[in-house]
Amino acid sequence: MISINTRCTGCGACISTCPTHALRPHVGRPNWLAERCNDHRDCIEICPAGAIIYLASCDSASSMQRTKSGDQ
Repeated sequence: MISINTRCTGCGACISTCPTHALRPHVGRPNWLAERCNDHRDCIEICPAGAIIYLASCDSASSMQRTKSGDQ
């Protein structure tokens, strides 16, 4: 699972890099489609802002949701 944080500039580098098209354009930040993601992580490597973070566990995902709510 990945998280795209507020450092995202919307440059689109991750979108064009993803081999499975798991990232889609959206207002402000890309939308991540978990069902398409194959955990390749090219998006993390290519992001010039360091805005994409890999979350390894479900506990991290719950934490990410709480953070995102206060993030906007």
